[in-house]
Amino acid sequence: MNAPLTIGNPQLLGLGTPMPPHRLPQDLAHLNAKRILGDRYPDVERLTKSFEDAGIVKPLFGGAV
Repeated sequence: MNAPLTIGNPQLLGLGTPMPPHRLPQDLAHLNAKRILGDRYPDVERLTKSFEDAGIVKPLFGGAV
């Protein structure tokens, strides 16, 4: 008969904080959001204001914008 599989306490072996390769200054992020979303979301100005209110200076993106 096989011995039961026992699992010990999980341990964190490493931690990484990669930075996405694409950075966009807040003013350009705002302009791009208006350009891309403006037709579909008439209140895009109100929505993008949340970036300013949250203190986000350089939004980071995983893909090119």
